Amino acid sequence: MNRPKIYVVPPEHIAKAWPSIETLDVVVPQGKVDLLKEDILKTVLSSVASGAEELHVVIDGGGNTVACFTTIETKDSGLLVRFIAGQDVPVWLGYIMRNIIELAGTRGLRYAKVISKAF
Repeated sequence: MNRPKIYVVPPEHIAKAWPSIETLDVVVPQGKVDLLKEDILKTVLSSVASGAEELHVVIDGGGNTVACFTTIETKDSGLLVRFIAGQDVPVWLGYIMRNIIELAGTRGLRYAKVISKAF
């Protein structure tokens, strides 16, 4: 896979980006394997469209959406990642995690953490 790039999708463009997101495999939060993909996606779509979360989309060198994640900044200077989805998880997960930590640093935040309780 060519080096991917990560873009933030503004809430007003979520409808255009969503078809490529809903086809991705959802990394189900630990302990929540009984959740339906459709329910998770509905919750995430609503949160991103309202501006409560940011949607970050990973595009490969061929222009294809291969992964995405959402972030929420906290009042205690943290970056929470609530949702991760993608295809070929072992290929891109390390890259995503490194970029999440770098994103927190560039925003002057003290930490980055992947959470699942928000589902």
